[in-house]
Amino acid sequence: MSMVRSLSLVAALGVFTLGATSAHAQTTCSQDTQAAFNTTSPCRVNHSVAATVPYLAQVTMSSANQVSLGTVSTAQMTAGVTGTVAGPTLQIAANFTWSLSATASSITAPADVTKSTNDLEFASNTTGTTPSTGFTGLGSAVAIATSQSAVGSSSTYHTFFRMKLAWASDKPGSYSSTVTYTLTAP
Repeated sequence: MSMVRSLSLVAALGVFTLGATSAHAQTTCSQDTQAAFNTTSPCRVNHSVAATVPYLAQVTMSSANQVSLGTVSTAQMTAGVTGTVAGPTLQIAANFTWSLSATASSITAPADVTKSTNDLEFASNTTGTTPSTGFTGLGSAVAIATSQSAVGSSSTYHTFFRMKLAWASDKPGSYSSTVTYTLTAP
């Protein structure tokens, strides 16, 4: 399966201002006597400093290479599912509350075979331990993380894949799909 990453963000700007000592910029200072320059009334000028911080996010995928579920065996066909294979690891850094999901394109299959994207199953976790349960078909968007706060430097998610099989419908040939990971601001 080809893996592609996608980043969807809602753009908005936030502004912060570093302290100015008065509401109005003062560009000149004049004093007429030496006594006026003591520490209680020195001559000062000031200005404000401002920066704009937009919504920022970085999605890093450990590998964009193809994830192979391998060659299906008779035992797997009888069991109705391939073995579980680790996919890429996703690392997310963002300065806003975010959600992450996965979707799959339609499955490309041999001629006269129609394979549902729900047959391509997905699971994720933060531990990297291969799961035996918790798989969801990618027929619609699968939530990996929802309403995550912008705390810490980043969050890491490990992905896993398997595919449902059926003797009657899965003819010999190659089957593939593209999985897209989407980061959004809720």
